[in-house]
Amino acid sequence: MEVVRISKDQTVLRRYVLPCKGKVLVQIGQSVASGEPIAEVDLPGRFQVFDVVNSLHVKPGQMEKIMKRLAGEEVKVGDVIAQKNGLFSRIFRAYEDGKVLSVREGKVTLALGERKAQVSTAIPGTIVEVIPDRGAVVSAQGALIQGAWGNGLSAAGPFQVTEIDYTKPDRNGNWPDMHGKICFLETCPRLENLRRIVNRKPAGLVFCSAMPGLVPELRGLPIPVILLSGFGDIRIDPITSEVLEVLDGQVVYCNALQRESETDSFPEVFLPKESEQVHGLFESPETLSIGSKVRLLGMPYTGSVGEVVEIPAAAEKFASGLVLQPVVVKRADEQVIRVPRENLELLVQ
Repeated sequence: MEVVRISKDQTVLRRYVLPCKGKVLVQIGQSVASGEPIAEVDLPGRFQVFDVVNSLHVKPGQMEKIMKRLAGEEVKVGDVIAQKNGLFSRIFRAYEDGKVLSVREGKVTLALGERKAQVSTAIPGTIVEVIPDRGAVVSAQGALIQGAWGNGLSAAGPFQVTEIDYTKPDRNGNWPDMHGKICFLETCPRLENLRRIVNRKPAGLVFCSAMPGLVPELRGLPIPVILLSGFGDIRIDPITSEVLEVLDGQVVYCNALQRESETDSFPEVFLPKESEQVHGLFESPETLSIGSKVRLLGMPYTGSVGEVVEIPAAAEKFASGLVLQPVVVKRADEQVIRVPRENLELLVQ
């Protein structure tokens, strides 16, 4: 079951790793600030593929004779990589320091130059685990709201619960100051007003929901965007509203992570709690149980919240024709319903 954490006081663990082996820059117990490098690795600055057969006018069978450097060898600027002798010699030289990656099918591939790749923490916290040659795990505690969709960017700034009356003209000064702030608006407006919001230079935008047609625009914005409940006309629930009040006016970290698999982290807004305590290596397990607060997915209950009152042991056949694990939920309006477990998001307070 997909888990969405919404909490006023939550311990979080975030894993930051390189895509390949490198050098870890931190150690267990060390405090790190947002944006601080966790690990780094030196990678080639660029690659060059040179067609030896066609450029030097040789036959594939002559490659072994004319190659002066083999795969895996380091090269310096000006070094001869391949040379065809004759009345008019033809030479291929390295134009930059690098390494021969491969020699195959009549072509040479070089890795040239160097660039440093780093992975940095998105939130301040404490290093609680070092992953050798790859990175580390950062632990932090604070108020947390995780969402359903993000556009992949991150920022930090004062959080502001924002209300805008779009019917009043901008020149009358009815729009709030949004410059440099992480602004929450319950509903993402139509394209024209969305662009007016972006022109006011917020540091990030958090919406409860947005219509699917706005996805290309939201994905292309130069600031982080998070949708807490996903796509459609979904209103904020009371539990989320309580945490938004905690965040209002505080400096938060808006990490609009893109979830490409079920193991990826959710996009989130996080308000760290000032504490010198080093938290444990593992978060406490979060399981659905009697009394759990949940948010419902699927029409006609999308976005509403309730409390689990029963978890039957036997699977049931639902109207969709699927046989699924049922959960009995008492909604905030006192209505008791049976829904598939897959249609619930667990709210951890």
